[in-house]
Amino acid sequence: MMTPSTGILPDAEKAFLAGNFERAERFCRLQLKFNPADRECQILLGIVSAKLGRHEEAINRLTQVIEEAPSYEAEIALSTLYFFLGDLTKALERGETAIQLAPRELSTYNKIGNELVRLRQFDPAIHFFQRALEYDSDHVQSRQNLASALKDAGRMDESLDAWRAVTLLAPDLGVAWLSYGMLQLVSQDLTGALASGLRAVACMERSVEAQMLAGLALSEMGRASEAAPYFQSALKLNPNHAIAQASLGVVLHEQGQFDVGIQWLKKSLEQWDTNGLAYYIQARSKRVDGGDQQMIERIELLLQRNDLSLLDRSYMEYALGKSYEDLKEFGVSIDHYDRANETAYEFWLSEKPWDRDRYQFTIDRTISTFTDPRIAELRRDGLDSDLPVLIVGMIRSGTTLVEQILSSHPLVTGAGELTYWHEEAVKAFNAHDNSVDSAKLTEIANGYLQLLRKVDPKAKRITDKLPHNYAVLGLVQPALPNGRVIHIRRNPVDNCVSVYTTGYARPPGFTLKRENIVFAYREYLRLMEHWRCVLPEDRFLEVDYEDLIENREAVTRKMIAFIGLEWSDRCLQHESNVRTVHTPSAWQVRQPLYKTSIERWRNFEPWIAPFDELLHR
Repeated sequence: MMTPSTGILPDAEKAFLAGNFERAERFCRLQLKFNPADRECQILLGIVSAKLGRHEEAINRLTQVIEEAPSYEAEIALSTLYFFLGDLTKALERGETAIQLAPRELSTYNKIGNELVRLRQFDPAIHFFQRALEYDSDHVQSRQNLASALKDAGRMDESLDAWRAVTLLAPDLGVAWLSYGMLQLVSQDLTGALASGLRAVACMERSVEAQMLAGLALSEMGRASEAAPYFQSALKLNPNHAIAQASLGVVLHEQGQFDVGIQWLKKSLEQWDTNGLAYYIQARSKRVDGGDQQMIERIELLLQRNDLSLLDRSYMEYALGKSYEDLKEFGVSIDHYDRANETAYEFWLSEKPWDRDRYQFTIDRTISTFTDPRIAELRRDGLDSDLPVLIVGMIRSGTTLVEQILSSHPLVTGAGELTYWHEEAVKAFNAHDNSVDSAKLTEIANGYLQLLRKVDPKAKRITDKLPHNYAVLGLVQPALPNGRVIHIRRNPVDNCVSVYTTGYARPPGFTLKRENIVFAYREYLRLMEHWRCVLPEDRFLEVDYEDLIENREAVTRKMIAFIGLEWSDRCLQHESNVRTVHTPSAWQVRQPLYKTSIERWRNFEPWIAPFDELLHR
C-alpha cells in the first residue's frame, strides 16, 4: 500500500525547478509532516527558504542538517547562499568542505569558480577551474569556464590558448568557436578569427553572433564584398541589429556604394545614436556644408553626455573636426581634432604608450644589418617572380591612391594592405643580433607568393599597399629581387597633419600625439634614405604625391612602365575602379584627382607646431 508521502518530494522538486518556490515549500512541509527526518526534504526546504528571502531560516535549517551528519548537498547550498549574501569567507569555507566530501564532483569547483567570477574575483576563480581540470583535463565545461575567467582577468594570451583547447576537445561546439574567434579578432589574428567565425557559422547557422564574427573578420581584412553577405544574413535573423546595420553600412561604403552605405549607417543610428564611427564615416563621405547643420548639432549634443564610451567620443570629435574644416572654421576644427586624439589616446594607449626607443632601435638595427653586401648575399637565394608590387610610404601619404590607379590596369590586382611581412619578418630577422636566416626568408617569400596568388591566380602584377612595409624592404627586396617597390612621398607637414586629423579603426601607436608623429616621421625619413642607397634603382621608384596630382598622366605612365606593363588608358580613370578600398579615404580615392589636400597644412598654420619643424628638415 502507498504511504501518504509517496510522490510529494518529487512534486516539490518539480515545483522548485519550475521556479514556483511557494508551491515547492508547501510540498516540502507536507512531506516533513509524514517524515520529519527526511534530510533530502530538509535541504530542499532550506534552499527554498533562501530563494524566498528568508536567509537566516535557510542557514539554520541547513546547518542543522550538517550537524546531524555531513552532507555535501547542504554544504554546497550554504556556500551558494553565503556567496549571495556577500560573505566570501564563509562561502569558501563551506565550498571547501563540500569539496572534501566529494573531491571528484567537478560541478562544485565550477559553481564556486562561477560565483567568484560574478564577484569579479578572477584569480581565485581561475584556481578553482584549474583544480577541476586536475581531476579531468578533458572536462569541457571546466575548460570553458577557465577560458572565460582568463579573459575577464585580462590574461588574453592564456585565454586564447584555453579556448583553443576547448575547440580541440569539442570541435562541434559553436559557442567555443565564437568565443575563440572574438578573442582572435580583438588580438588582430584576422586569419584565425575568420576560420573560427566560419566554424561557428557551420555549427550555429542561425546565430547572429557567428555571422557577425565572420563578417567582421572579413571586413577588417579589407574583404568588404565577402563580408557584406554575413552582415546581411545577421540582419535576416535580426533586422534591428544595430551593429550589423552599421557594419553593413561600412562595407558598402568601402565598395563605393556610398548612398546605400550611409542609409544603413543612419538606420543604425536610429537605435544606436551614440555610434561615433557612423557619424565619422558620414562626415568623411562628402564635403560637409550648411545643409549638414543638423548632424553637427546632434553630435555636439551627444558629446555633452557623460555615458559616452571613449571610442565613440573620439570618433565624434573627429567627425566635428572634419565638418568644421569643410566649413572653413579652422580654429574650431583643430580644437576638435585635438580632443579626438586625446580621447583616442586614452582609449587605445594610456596603459601601454608607444615605445619610441624600441621603434628607433629596430630602425637602427635594420640599417646596420641590411647593407649592400648583405642584400647582395641574400639576393642570391631570391625567388624569380615579378608578381609583387609593394607600395610604401608614411601612412596618409597616398599609397591608397597609387594602388587605386595601378589596379585600374586590366593586368593588375590590388590586394590592399597585407600584414604578411610584418607577421613573418621576425622569423627571419633578429634585430638584437643582426642575424638573417636566409632559408627561412626563402620560405616566407614562397608563402607570400602563395598568398598573392590566392588574391588573384591570373594577374600579372599584384599590389600590396601596406604603408609600413617600408620597414621590411631589406627582407622583401632581396627575397623577391624582381618585385617592384614604389615609394610615395608627400609634403611632410601635409602628411603629418593628415596623420593627426584621421580617425583609425586601430591607430598605429605614434599617431595620436603630435611629438610622436614628428619623431616617427623623422625615423621613416632616415630609413628611406638608407633604402635609397642600397636598393637597386630599377626596382625602387619614388613618386611625389604632389607631382602625381599635378602631372597625373606623366607620373602614371612612369609607374606603369616601371612595373613592366604596357600602357592602359583605364589607369587615367581610377575613380571608376569598383574594387574595395579599406581605408579612411574610401570616398576621396573614388573622386577625380583634387588639389585641396596639397598644402592643406596652411589652413592650420597658427596651430600646427611641432609639425612645422619638418618644413626645414
